[in-house]
Amino acid sequence: PMHMACTAGRYKVVECLLKLGANENIKDRWGQTPLAIAIMAKQQMIITVLAGSKAKLDMESPELALCTAAGEGDLTQVKRLIEFGVAPNIGDYDKRTALHVAAAEGHEKIVEFLLLAQADPNCADRWDGSPLQDALSGGHIGTAHILKAKGAAVSDEFGASEVCAAAGTGDVPKLRMLHSFGQSLDVGDY
Repeated sequence: PMHMACTAGRYKVVECLLKLGANENIKDRWGQTPLAIAIMAKQQMIITVLAGSKAKLDMESPELALCTAAGEGDLTQVKRLIEFGVAPNIGDYDKRTALHVAAAEGHEKIVEFLLLAQADPNCADRWDGSPLQDALSGGHIGTAHILKAKGAAVSDEFGASEVCAAAGTGDVPKLRMLHSFGQSLDVGDY
């Protein structure tokens, strides 16, 4: 009943169940607690009720939830997940973090929040890609500046291929942008 009430947004039922002694940390068949269900369903009243108890956040794929919220630009959801214990540096199956995804989409406020939550500005995905590379590849200059201010750096390997690709397509603005982030223009690609 606790999971059903959380899914349906019935905060009065959740309050009643808690008063009657229901387990606020009972898990469903996927190992998710009521708090996880409430957060995924974006049921703020229920989240508030459960936060006042000893509710814990156990969810099947916290990395997927965090990356999805970051990609959708949902700062409120990103904050909820971090507040209830999802690690900001948790990566998905490709080792991409919420910071990678937010940077790739140019979601500056989420990037700022994740960095304040101690996300690593130089974390590498399974292809050795960084959030700064994602921001630069997407042309998100503001996001790139935020990352650079927190110590993110462009790897020579990435910069070389990007410079050569920009030169080949005649993309002068991209060349200028890469140079402004410290990329040498005297590099060769593979």
